[in-house]
Amino acid sequence: MRPHEIESWALAIIDRVVQSQPVEDSRVELKAEWPREPARAARRLAGHANAARQEPILWLIGVDEGASSVPGADYANLAFWWPQVAHWFDGIAPIIVDVNVPYEGRTVAALCFETDRAPYVVNVSEQGPTNREVPWREATRVRSAKREELLRLLVPALREPEIEILKAEYEAQSPWGAGRFDCELYVIPRTTERLCIPMHRCSGELITGSSRFPLMDLSPTESPQDAMIQVSPHQAVLTGPGRLRLIADVAPTAELKEPLHVMLNIGIIELDHHLSIEIALVPRNPGQDKRWLLGSAHDQR
Repeated sequence: MRPHEIESWALAIIDRVVQSQPVEDSRVELKAEWPREPARAARRLAGHANAARQEPILWLIGVDEGASSVPGADYANLAFWWPQVAHWFDGIAPIIVDVNVPYEGRTVAALCFETDRAPYVVNVSEQGPTNREVPWREATRVRSAKREELLRLLVPALREPEIEILKAEYEAQSPWGAGRFDCELYVIPRTTERLCIPMHRCSGELITGSSRFPLMDLSPTESPQDAMIQVSPHQAVLTGPGRLRLIADVAPTAELKEPLHVMLNIGIIELDHHLSIEIALVPRNPGQDKRWLLGSAHDQR
């Protein structure tokens, strides 16, 4: 990933932390300070990288999720910390791209690791060549990889498609009444195979203040027509790049506050994690209108 993409990813995560919103991204690890035990950090990093299935992972040092704060970290410590961690890898460690991310007067160290050379093996101790492990991250814990997980590492994983938000709109019937969410995505598969998006694996939420409301009956629609995409109420199948329109009903029970956020979770067959896309919506005419239009969209995660 390029430095500006890493910084954008990091800022999107930091914004969620300071707003006390959950960080629903399995490829992100947050640390309030530099991990002090290099061997333990190497094992956790290896487990995270192995489970990522060749997708990049992001460690943010200087972000405290529990306290919803950004204490920051001394970026200069990276030059001392990383060689100690890399020392515990057997042979190859993940390639690191580091970015200094300023945030409200503090500095966050954003460490992006490429994972395309998995499996990553760590030395359990320095007492001999048999003391090695292939770690695997499961939720927030790290354990030794199982046989089926090792087999998965030998099979090329489906690469994430690139998704761009072209349009997004929420129209409310009243400040507290039902409304309709409508968005248009441009999807670029990174495979020559068909890409299938089953709607039962997709979900979304409308977020206003501290309240969250599910997107109901989320489904694709054929408008606009695109020869590369075939849709039904239950799925969308892509044979190449194209525009995908999604609609859903929402029934908020709280007053809408600026800006609204919509979180989309897109499930794709053969991709072993969801793509999360956060969309900010702003009122077309503040105080006068019930339509909220695209303000900004974060890259998929």
